[in-house]
Amino acid sequence: DNFHGVWSNKGGDLPFNFVFDALSLHGFNEAESVYLPTVETALNFNDIVNYIYYQKTTISDLAPGSPKIGDLWWNDNTGALAVWLPNESNCQAWVEIDYRQEPRQTPGVEVVYPDVATFQAQSGALQIGTVVRIEDITGLAISDNVLGVQGTLTAPGSLVLHRDSSAPYWTPDEFGYLNVADFQSDALLLPFKVPVNIYNALGLGPTGATFNVRNLSITIGGDYDVPLMKYYNNQTWEIYPDSILKFIAFSALFGSPQQGEMWWDFANTDPNTRAAAIYYSSPSAITSLSIFNPGVSLPNGVYSNVPLVAFSGTGGMGTADITVTGGVVTGVSIPIVTGTGDKYQIGDLVAPDASTYPQ
Repeated sequence: DNFHGVWSNKGGDLPFNFVFDALSLHGFNEAESVYLPTVETALNFNDIVNYIYYQKTTISDLAPGSPKIGDLWWNDNTGALAVWLPNESNCQAWVEIDYRQEPRQTPGVEVVYPDVATFQAQSGALQIGTVVRIEDITGLAISDNVLGVQGTLTAPGSLVLHRDSSAPYWTPDEFGYLNVADFQSDALLLPFKVPVNIYNALGLGPTGATFNVRNLSITIGGDYDVPLMKYYNNQTWEIYPDSILKFIAFSALFGSPQQGEMWWDFANTDPNTRAAAIYYSSPSAITSLSIFNPGVSLPNGVYSNVPLVAFSGTGGMGTADITVTGGVVTGVSIPIVTGTGDKYQIGDLVAPDASTYPQ
């Protein structure tokens, strides 16, 4: 009468234990009454880390088949990221995830000036709305009427800007600096919420003499192009837009990052500003294949342009010419000299489509 069920001690020491409540009062023999069948499986260390520590996102032009709730899909042609979710009527669909703020694109430049002096002398005659680029903004000052500029700039950066009206003020669209040192020289004088590109961000870290980058947790070790934007106060910047994180390679748990690997900025406790990224390397076709499992009792013959299914990775649309002799695969080749398929990585496992060809 006082049996309260079974309790699993998941958080305790291994092995997995069952603890029964007060069953001994009824003469219950736990050793003879509890039977757990043997379950055997094998996972290598990398697979275990994969399952536990990161989610992989399908990268494809077409929506992936058989999705589960919460699965992610990134269309590398459109740049759209979507999640598979149910709605109130339990119908499910791919729901596109928008940027937390609309990505800002620099307008096309129509007039280029080599320096500030030339801009001052010639820009007055331009029509309203003309987009201008100044190649060297050394000496640009408050008197040049560029909105948000807080002093005289001293570094040789560039600036794209335009005028919205007949008023003498110019709207900045994007600043650019060759390196971190040049950016640091002007950082305190640059306007809020205007993109700034550092074309070689080698050495950029979370803090500098005149700035801090609140969503950057490493010191960048390569010559990456980094877009920044000033927020909150005159020294606080963020990688912009914050829906995209570059430098995913520095967060891999083992070896190199894998195609579709998801990275989340767990150090940021605010879910509204927490950044995420998908690792995506350049698309690549299959250029060579080797036989991993030759199969058994397969029909002999030469099979041309056999569609391939990816057992690992995110590649697709690959085909191969397969020769079967004596019931096993004895030869496999690529039908196209330049390669077949897209988004494959070295080491991916593929096989003939089981719905059409025996495996």
